[in-house]
Amino acid sequence: DNNTPGNPQIMVLESPDMKSWKYVGQVWTGKNTSFGPRIECPQMMDRGLVSPKSGLVGVLSSYPGTFQNALHVGYPKGNGSSIEYISPTEGYILDFGVLYAGQTMYDPEHERRLYWGWIVGTRSCGRLCDGNDWKGALSLPRQISIRDDGSLIQDVAPEINALRVTPAYHSGPLHLEPGEATEVDIPQGLTVEMEVLIDGDLSGGSILVRTSEDMVEYTRISYTHDFGLMVCSVSANEPTDRLPYQPSCASAPPKLRKPKPNNAKSNANNSDFKSSEQSGRRNFIRIYVDVSVLEVHVNREISLTYRMYPTAQNASGVYVVNSRHDCGLSIRNLTVWGMASAYQP
Repeated sequence: DNNTPGNPQIMVLESPDMKSWKYVGQVWTGKNTSFGPRIECPQMMDRGLVSPKSGLVGVLSSYPGTFQNALHVGYPKGNGSSIEYISPTEGYILDFGVLYAGQTMYDPEHERRLYWGWIVGTRSCGRLCDGNDWKGALSLPRQISIRDDGSLIQDVAPEINALRVTPAYHSGPLHLEPGEATEVDIPQGLTVEMEVLIDGDLSGGSILVRTSEDMVEYTRISYTHDFGLMVCSVSANEPTDRLPYQPSCASAPPKLRKPKPNNAKSNANNSDFKSSEQSGRRNFIRIYVDVSVLEVHVNREISLTYRMYPTAQNASGVYVVNSRHDCGLSIRNLTVWGMASAYQP
């Protein structure tokens, strides 16, 4: 049972000839944790992830017990065979949805670390997938980095901006009266990118994507400072055999836990990004819709990947909804683009 607490470990071995190997030590152990009895796809890295002056390294692992990827960050000790971790015990969860088996690569041209993951599908979705038997796809590439204080930054790689269909379908502020819902006037909402900048949060408000004309089927996206990010699908025929941790709703916390301050060797911050608390509670949300795939990224820190299976052929509407009846909802800026295919020349 992968959900049973176990003692997974990442071990270091060395070899002078790539034939005979000697055990050196453990760079990570999950003793008495809820990660499960094993881990997969471990990767240790520093280039492109951290600044050389920080002295930090990162260890990325995939946990089949929780179907998540976590990045642990710390200072190597001795010959590097052990690490003093400053990240939270569970590490930094890179995605709270259906992204798994994450891997990274170093891009020497831009001196950055890129990250991809496997977007999981259901075991069988039949006509919901138009009879296709494929089960997953790769996520959009992300840039991930660690500030000198050990905290995480992640965002979609800027090269994805080249897929935007310009001009934008909508760009500018938006205000909704109590109980109001407004549709974003776009030709189709099957492949869409959205940027949402709000002073405060979407308390009482939400964004609907893959919405049918009768608004019976939709996927709702909401974010609040108290409860974090929530994504829920309402479909006439949801898959009945979803994989573990792939329900009709998925959620993520408002923020990741901070690194352990007592062990951090530097409190410097090498990023121009400020958290919502530091910037007057302003929040920045990026949303990507690609037919059945949804990616939501909040404040360059929280990410959630999700799968949608509406049955209505016309389920392509995009709406902004204010469910509160006692006050309005103001969005400082909403920009919506269509997205072109990455396979077109």
